[in-house]
Amino acid sequence: MIRRPSPRSARRAGFSLIEVLVVIVIITVLATVVAVNLIGAPDDAKRGATLATIANVKTALETYNLKNGFYPSQTQGLQALVVRATSAPAPKAWPPGGYLDKQPLDGWGAPLGYLVPGREGRRYELYSLGKDGQVGGEDANADISSADP
Repeated sequence: MIRRPSPRSARRAGFSLIEVLVVIVIITVLATVVAVNLIGAPDDAKRGATLATIANVKTALETYNLKNGFYPSQTQGLQALVVRATSAPAPKAWPPGGYLDKQPLDGWGAPLGYLVPGREGRRYELYSLGKDGQVGGEDANADISSADP
């Protein structure tokens, strides 16, 4: 004998409109929270990439200084780590391929800045102007410097 559901129990088998709406509201709230937390993630990643690039360039500059006894001049800039400088002071030691393989760029694709001597008595300073490419700013637009703690 096969039992068939009564019409009354068949009506109760699905979800009510209220239950479906509650689930939609919960999913919307969760999606909003996730989206708000991810909005700043790309800029944080670019800032981290810029800090890593600055660290790599500092290593290249220190190697250049150890082998040659001086840092590239302000006019030679960081390009002196990529292509052998011919203007004074010309490096005595030049490894095949240079000290860097390409011009260092910040996380937003702009060339890193280079000051010789750096601020506050430092031998040099590397910097990025941040997302907006202008001096100053806050958050993603803030400048990043090798002189920062």
